[in-house]
Amino acid sequence: MVNGWRLLLVHKLADVDEATPCDAVLHGHSHKPRNEWQQGRLLFNPGAAGRRRFRLPITLGKLWADRRGLRGAVVHLPLA
Repeated sequence: MVNGWRLLLVHKLADVDEATPCDAVLHGHSHKPRNEWQQGRLLFNPGAAGRRRFRLPITLGKLWADRRGLRGAVVHLPLA
């Protein structure tokens, strides 16, 4: 729990038990950036900031969990 927000961290989104109470699911594995609300939960994947894989963008994520709310942002990094 962070500032009253229930965060669930998993590697694969498929591993989430839908009965688990949480406000956000933070996941990885696919390296595909994601920042979307589904059924009252934030599904958040920051993507990957390392070497480029599978023609996916190079990204990182920012997550805010405070009294103003729960929100995320995916930041696209320029290719060098």
